[in-house]
Amino acid sequence: MKKPIIFSVFFFIITAISSFGQGIWLEENIDPETNLRTGKFEYKGFIYEIKPDTDFIDADLSGAKLERANLEGANLEGANLFGAILSGASLISANLNRALLIDADLINADLIDADLS
Repeated sequence: MKKPIIFSVFFFIITAISSFGQGIWLEENIDPETNLRTGKFEYKGFIYEIKPDTDFIDADLSGAKLERANLEGANLEGANLFGAILSGASLISANLNRALLIDADLINADLIDADLS
């Protein structure tokens, strides 16, 4: 009888730890044609509007889980994207000037005309 309870508590703790710091989609819209996501994203006590042409200057999105996010034309100048998960995201024409991209997951991200200086 004690083993299932211990296992349940252990599973809860592991789940809580693994999702810590990744963010929560409060409102999520998925474009059926592009499969890209937009909406409201809560991270580190801030609510961000994830959509094209949004301003994220100097934002701390380190470790944020934003795969397949539509950030076309977004201004991410000086943003902290250390360890952020941006796989499959659209960063077409995004400004990533001075953005910290160490350990960021950009696999299959679309970086056409993005400023990576």
